Amino acid sequence: MANRQVTIAARLVGEKWEAVLLQDGKFMRSFVGERGQTLGGVVGGVVAEYISVTYNTGTEIAMNLSITEPDAN
Repeated sequence: MANRQVTIAARLVGEKWEAVLLQDGKFMRSFVGERGQTLGGVVGGVVAEYISVTYNTGTEIAMNLSITEPDAN
């Protein structure tokens, strides 16, 4: 049985979202959104593409979401 741990981490820098894709703790790819693009626009397509491959019968996929937002000034 193969298990993979996939992490997509993103942060808002100025007016652009920056994101990174890690698989099993190894860097796979980085992404930078366009000015004003939403987080969903940057990360949503990556997630959809990553999980759209053909899997074996019985494959289970679970996602966890963690959001850490600093207090407003």
